[in-house]
Amino acid sequence: MGSETSTPDHAHKVNADDKLPRGKRGQGSEMMTPEELAFVRAVDDYKRKNDRPFPTLREILQILKSLGYTKSP
Repeated sequence: MGSETSTPDHAHKVNADDKLPRGKRGQGSEMMTPEELAFVRAVDDYKRKNDRPFPTLREILQILKSLGYTKSP
């Protein structure tokens, strides 16, 4: 331990998302597609109507199905 141990250069870099408030992480600078936006809105609507801040995976699947998504063969 000490000066003989080296770390890769990338180990010292900070992810830009680390500097953002918790609710803003991972959004990046890319715009959402209309399909992505519809999904996000559907999840937000579900959470608000059902007082569920953290829907389960089962609930997310129900939301997807309500948007018309089905499993393809």
